[in-house]
Amino acid sequence: MKKLLFFLMAILIAIQGWTQVTLNEGFEGSAFPPEDWTKVTTQGTVSWERLTSSSPRGTASASVNYQSPNHTNYLITPKLNVTAGLDTISFWVKCPNYYS
Repeated sequence: MKKLLFFLMAILIAIQGWTQVTLNEGFEGSAFPPEDWTKVTTQGTVSWERLTSSSPRGTASASVNYQSPNHTNYLITPKLNVTAGLDTISFWVKCPNYYS
């Protein structure tokens, strides 16, 4: 009985591992924003766009230009299930010195 219980637990753990989604996203694809991402501009007229020149990583990046006097832009990932201690969210940011 104990072996059967451990076997069933192992199957459940394996299924759990297969069902979790890993997001490893770049902006190299021609669709922008990528599938399931959302770009929102709540203030101002500039918006997020795909940039292929001067990308800090890879061949393309997401970019939004500065707008005076102010603007508010969001680039929203798909919903992520983060497990404390096991998952990492990291990203690169590039900003000219005059907009630090």
